[in-house]
Amino acid sequence: MDKYPLTYNFISKAGLKPNHFLNFINDENENISAFELFFSMENLPGFSEKLEREIKTKLIQNPSSINGEIQWASICAELTAIQLVFKKYGVEISGFDQHSPRSLKENNDCDFSGIWQGETLYFEVKNNSKEESQDIPQILLDKLKQIEWGYSLFIEAKCRYLKITNTNEIIQDIKKHIADHNKWKKKYVPSGVELFPGKFHTDKFIIRFLPQSKYVDSLRYFTSPSLQDICSFLFGVNMPNNSTMTPKIEEARQKGADYLICRLPGFQEFHEIIDKCFKLIKKKEKSIYIVSGDLIKGIVGVILFNKKGEHCLILNADDNQKWYLQKKPNKKIKPTGTAIGEF
Repeated sequence: MDKYPLTYNFISKAGLKPNHFLNFINDENENISAFELFFSMENLPGFSEKLEREIKTKLIQNPSSINGEIQWASICAELTAIQLVFKKYGVEISGFDQHSPRSLKENNDCDFSGIWQGETLYFEVKNNSKEESQDIPQILLDKLKQIEWGYSLFIEAKCRYLKITNTNEIIQDIKKHIADHNKWKKKYVPSGVELFPGKFHTDKFIIRFLPQSKYVDSLRYFTSPSLQDICSFLFGVNMPNNSTMTPKIEEARQKGADYLICRLPGFQEFHEIIDKCFKLIKKKEKSIYIVSGDLIKGIVGVILFNKKGEHCLILNADDNQKWYLQKKPNKKIKPTGTAIGEF
């Protein structure tokens, strides 16, 4: 607690609901230093509103759905992005949920603003939540873990943002599925031959049965986003004609952001994403790329980072170089009691 006093002080005094995610945070959590930095900025514009509207009320775990997990991932991505530009690029954070003068719509604010080279820059943060959106509600996972099945179970969502309310009915259906398999196996399969039940299907998920193993500690099975998925998500590259998704770069443009910051799962190398999306790479340094073309038009730059702590900076060769961020330690602001963490 001595390392992150502001965070623990907030948790102890805020009157959070018992199932609030912050009640389960500790010194080893990868996000705690980002929360500590946020709590050190209580005097900035928009802090109180973000605290009341998002931090206190949205980060609630609901055992029957994964909405809380999605909100938690989004907030953590945003606070980690603030930590990144503050610590690594020396941007002086100046406000939360700030309106850019270039925004195309009223009340369409950027996630935060910061001072760089005497100018106010606006930052929009996005999180690729494909992993989180495939998660399984905790109430079903807990039920599955309580039963000795004789197999290792792997469950995969067939749709995103699952909500489960009929867990007892599901458990009975799984038991019947296994019993029917064992009955068929006893009748038709020679003794000693190991044969596992076929997949158990519902309209929401699939369960696979594998040999029981003490080394298996997770029930969940994820389909990771492909390189094409990431490029479409960020820049709309080769997006299907029937897609309703707006590329994140376009969302940032509409909000009048100078920089789009996006957290990715980390399955692809940054250079793979950049090489697929941009044909005109004018300059390439370690973790810094300068590109041109319509995909990045109207934006000074894009910062990509992942859950492994890696990041890169993509700069628009056709924009004002005065606003190019440069890596350097932040010496202007030293929030009291803050452990800023590593990047």
